Amino acid sequence: MPVRIRLLFDLLALAIIVGYVLLARSTTTGGAADPVWQAVQARGELIVGTDAGYRPFADLQDGKFIGYDIELMEEIGRRLGLRVRFVNVGYDALFGSLAVGRVDVLAAGLPLTPEQSWTARFTAPYFDAGLMLMVPPGSPIAAAGDLSGKRVAVALGSTAHIEARRLQRRLPSLQIVDAALSPAAALQLLRAGSADAAIVDAPAAIAALNTSADLQIAAALTYEPYVLAVPVQAYKLHEELNRILEDLRREGFFTRLNERWLR
Repeated sequence: MPVRIRLLFDLLALAIIVGYVLLARSTTTGGAADPVWQAVQARGELIVGTDAGYRPFADLQDGKFIGYDIELMEEIGRRLGLRVRFVNVGYDALFGSLAVGRVDVLAAGLPLTPEQSWTARFTAPYFDAGLMLMVPPGSPIAAAGDLSGKRVAVALGSTAHIEARRLQRRLPSLQIVDAALSPAAALQLLRAGSADAAIVDAPAAIAALNTSADLQIAAALTYEPYVLAVPVQAYKLHEELNRILEDLRREGFFTRLNERWLR
């Protein structure tokens, strides 16, 4: 290949590389190529999709949205200088509404779902809804391995019930007490002495800690992070949400939310 032509190709390749670098910098710093962020800024409003049937994270009361995620998003909107408008989408339609641009953010007690990464970006987790092992104060049970020969209360048919059966395969002498119809009822069996421990989800565990001192968390058994989701192209909005979530975590905001909504 003649030297001049090779030089031309080299210059073209360099120009393409520089172009990619400049594009990457604009999308990660100025947000110029984030159409969602631009639209949000233009209208001064953040549209949030939620599932108002998932208490205590989102609910409708007298036509007004209330709940853990509602208060979280209102605080985020305040820090962004934006109005916040909630849309009751329903769980099954959440990602569809995000994909078609009906909403800018999903806040619905949303577990991290990597299979949706093609259409959404997920923030850092703000809540762990995993399963907790609950015991009375002074119990010798400090971990799942201590449940051999012990009675464990769970809500019938729940994820805690499934986890208890999984543990039972490793600890055959573990006895499952599955007469409860809810996590709260499983904790009542524990309080009544009908079980030595109980497995419940984190919201139920935190609610128990917030309302009485007769139970404690012995161990976290599973991890189920709740996250916010934005459209995949919304990297500037994603960056802003993560920044605010970190600030809120450092300020103890989530501890206050737990005390307010998990009771």
